[in-house]
Amino acid sequence: MASVLRAPHALGMKREERGLNGIEADWSATCAIDGQAGTLRYRDVDIDELATGWTFDEVAWLLLTGRRPSADELVSAEVERRARLESRTPLLLSVLEQLPPDLHPMVALEALLPLLGRPDGDCPELTAVTTADGDRRHAVTELETWTHEALDVVAGLPALVGALAARREGRPWTLDAGSGGSARQLLRGLLGHEPDEDDVAAMDTCLILQAEHGFNVSTFTARVVGSSLAPPASSLASAVSGLHGRLHGGADERAYRMARDEIGTPDRAVDHVREVLDDGRRIWGVGHRVYRVRDPRARILQELADRLTARKGGEARQVFEVLVAVEEAVQAEMAAKGKAIAANVEFYKGPALAALGVPPELFTAVFAVARSAGWAAHLLELWDDHVLYRPRARPRVSRPH
Repeated sequence: MASVLRAPHALGMKREERGLNGIEADWSATCAIDGQAGTLRYRDVDIDELATGWTFDEVAWLLLTGRRPSADELVSAEVERRARLESRTPLLLSVLEQLPPDLHPMVALEALLPLLGRPDGDCPELTAVTTADGDRRHAVTELETWTHEALDVVAGLPALVGALAARREGRPWTLDAGSGGSARQLLRGLLGHEPDEDDVAAMDTCLILQAEHGFNVSTFTARVVGSSLAPPASSLASAVSGLHGRLHGGADERAYRMARDEIGTPDRAVDHVREVLDDGRRIWGVGHRVYRVRDPRARILQELADRLTARKGGEARQVFEVLVAVEEAVQAEMAAKGKAIAANVEFYKGPALAALGVPPELFTAVFAVARSAGWAAHLLELWDDHVLYRPRARPRVSRPH
């Protein structure tokens, strides 16, 4: 028999206060989001600058170290990355071979990503540190060694996603530890051939826009698990699980399928939007918990998707045009109610990735490749000034019968 529970407000908690909503749980220097102004900065560099003048590997380095790498540093890091990935390839390939080829890529990543870490499953240890001004804190011992361990996971994801794509399509597959940067490596695995330069630049932009965004579900999950001093691969695998949810990373695939399968043509957008809103359902990829104006990443992605789909045509262009009509219809409906709403980063990502040859079921896996840089940066930041996450739950008791 179901118990009759007291309403949260009867216990002194408002419903909108649940889930740490609006609570500052920790500090971070990885990015700054201004939801009112609609701005985003990684390590104090504006997202517009990063999206137009940087590669994803440079942005990942920026997030992890606080500075832009030199060309020599990137080359050296790539050589080390390839060597570390090759050492883990036999185990990964043997496990991947046992998974069903049609297993959803996110489920496969949740299973395989821990294998990118140490086979012995060793965990970090803490040591007390006294700062120059006399404050005491705890930090992970041999943090540089664990930094490389976290980087192994980040560096291995493009090859892993490429192998999953090839296996799903029945192509010859392996773990591509080749050169050329993460965006090129990822596309090479996804497509099965060497990508052209324009597509590599477009993928770099897509990855950059998704690399970091504060204490979202997946990043906060990585920090919570990492606060227990679980290995980096375990912490990042937990983040993949959080990203899989349709209210987080999974919205990209849902928005694309909505436009392609449920709406079909731009002229049906208004009726679909009204029907969904009247039913109290969700328009996937529209609205954001943080931004009160347009998500700056959505603006950049819409422009990128427009250029890409205009050049490539086909289904991706049709979906893009439907999504433009959907956003306009949603904004009109909300404006009539005195509300403002706009697309978020998930909305236009689908047609951009589809134009690059990425199937919808792999959209969120590509997101994982990008966000792994932010996950690792947060993990290392936490381990340099450690705290064990342990919030309290307010008791919610049954009424006596």
